[in-house]
Amino acid sequence: MSIFEGKDKRMLALAMALGVVNSVASAFVAILLQQVLDVAVRGDGAGFWRLCQIMAGYVLILAALSFAESLCGKVLLRGVTKNLRARVFRGIMRRRPQAFYEKDSATYLSAVVNDVKIIEENMLVPLLDASSMVALFLATLGILVYLSPLVTGILLVFLLLLFLLPALLGKALERRQTVYSEKLARFTAVANELFGGYAVIRNFAAGPYAARRFQRVNENAADAKFRADALVAVNEMTAAMISLASNIVVVMVAAWLVMRGAITVGTLLALIQLSATFSTPVLLILQNLPKIQGARPVLKKLAEFAENEE
Repeated sequence: MSIFEGKDKRMLALAMALGVVNSVASAFVAILLQQVLDVAVRGDGAGFWRLCQIMAGYVLILAALSFAESLCGKVLLRGVTKNLRARVFRGIMRRRPQAFYEKDSATYLSAVVNDVKIIEENMLVPLLDASSMVALFLATLGILVYLSPLVTGILLVFLLLLFLLPALLGKALERRQTVYSEKLARFTAVANELFGGYAVIRNFAAGPYAARRFQRVNENAADAKFRADALVAVNEMTAAMISLASNIVVVMVAAWLVMRGAITVGTLLALIQLSATFSTPVLLILQNLPKIQGARPVLKKLAEFAENEE
């Protein structure tokens, strides 16, 4: 099912547009830094102060764009999660009695609370980041090609290595996210049952039994979450190491080009700045892809609840 309805679609378009503009503007900071350093090396005092004033104004514009993008994203998340919970609730309440009582109330409670939270964190937030990260990557790539095709080629080689990670880990993380959702629903069901049976537990001195039962489902849910998080940690660590290696190689190659007189010191600074910017969006995209894939079964379960006929 679609998680965006009506004005949420317009807010999504606005948030993505602001993200694209903000990302492209951020990439061009490297060009301004290049100009500032080259002017300083030449000893052009008037040109240096003029560029400093331009940089100060540019930073203010970036701050305004960043705030607007963040605010639109928060508004979008509020609207989508509110509407998704309402749709799931309506779908559950429209179920025929026989179908409704096939699952306990804790399962439905887990769907509107826990599963919607998983969709927000593992699908909506990464989706919002995707457009701005793609725009940042493309803008950075264009500037890199302009400044140094050699450095760009080196970064693209490391980029190919980064692209292998989601293919290796995506399916495994999807399975672990599904298990986590099931364990979380079971935990909610047992907690709901124990709280509902408070009087019986107290009257029959069944506190130790209730504690053991709660501890068991609590550990199962925590372990399932840890297994999913551990796989995410492996993905993030490997991607971070590849990104670090690419930055080191770029610095060494750019320094060699400066010694040969092929580029200026300002261009060296711009290349170092852009190499970090180049890997960051790709790193974030590749970290988020397994999360989005892992959230698909949860969204499918919510769709089954929400799409019931009267």
